[in-house]
Amino acid sequence: MTTNHQHGTHTYVLRVSGDSMVAVNGRTYPEGCVIYVDPDQRAGVVPGDKVVAKVNGAMAFRVLEDCGNKQFLRPLNPMYPAIHEEFFILGKVIGAFYGEEVWDH
Repeated sequence: MTTNHQHGTHTYVLRVSGDSMVAVNGRTYPEGCVIYVDPDQRAGVVPGDKVVAKVNGAMAFRVLEDCGNKQFLRPLNPMYPAIHEEFFILGKVIGAFYGEEVWDH
């Protein structure tokens, strides 16, 4: 599994667990999907980027959003609530692999 996206030397992969990032339409990340995470790009993330963050000691894969001057983490699955607690971004998701398909962000 490789990605064509430019990435830092610390890039790693994670396997998605659960269905919080399963979208009703558009790009979706089902359980078992593999995501590429680049911690070297975390300082440059902007609202709309998909990120992996540390929340209350656990990791969360969500979309970074901005409401005024407050950032929060939004799942793609509307059945899950947004995360408004304090979080630390571990890295930007730069690509994904599922089945035979690889896509870059």
